[in-house]
Amino acid sequence: MTANNDGLIAVGQAANATEVWLTRPGRISNIVTNSRRAMVEMVSKSLPDQRDPTSGFQIVELSDRPDFAEEVAQINFRQWAEFSDLSLDEMRKQFAPRPQGEVLPVTFLAMSQGEVKALVSLRQTSLGAVAHPNVYLPGVEPWLSNMWVAESARGHKLATRLSIMVENRARELGYTLLYSSTAMENSLYHAIGFRTIAVREHKGAPVYIIRKEI
Repeated sequence: MTANNDGLIAVGQAANATEVWLTRPGRISNIVTNSRRAMVEMVSKSLPDQRDPTSGFQIVELSDRPDFAEEVAQINFRQWAEFSDLSLDEMRKQFAPRPQGEVLPVTFLAMSQGEVKALVSLRQTSLGAVAHPNVYLPGVEPWLSNMWVAESARGHKLATRLSIMVENRARELGYTLLYSSTAMENSLYHAIGFRTIAVREHKGAPVYIIRKEI
């Protein structure tokens, strides 16, 4: 710390000796305090937001990571084959690259440490409607479909975050309504604004057809 002839004190100097902070004696503490506050803010911004349970996950589109297409097809086959009656090859087709010029389907992946921890798709028709269209509502679109969250990732609100991603994309594409289905009368989807508009039955269990204005 050095003083010059104007009574200004150099309280810090850059490593390359080209930047010096000058202040008067009474303002030294404020400069130091502000500098520390700026440093804390900079470090805080570089760390995951501890208040956001999804902050440790990266959301990507399958179209940007086609190397995960087989894994995604396998996950959906294990999760939905019995309900959808789709073979593994048929499931692979549902996650193949979309034709040029088409905007749907879009599949979002929640990634952590290079692994798929959750996924969901925005589709013209629900995955379940491929083999069982009468269970759903023919002629309406789009559908929030094939939501899946790994057991190890549950409790991080990934389903809510992915649902919002789907909703935002549907809105960007010009849709004003979003459809989905659930086996529960009061589901996560109901909690985020979906409403039941029909109840169907599939394999002896109820299927609640739901819709949200977006």
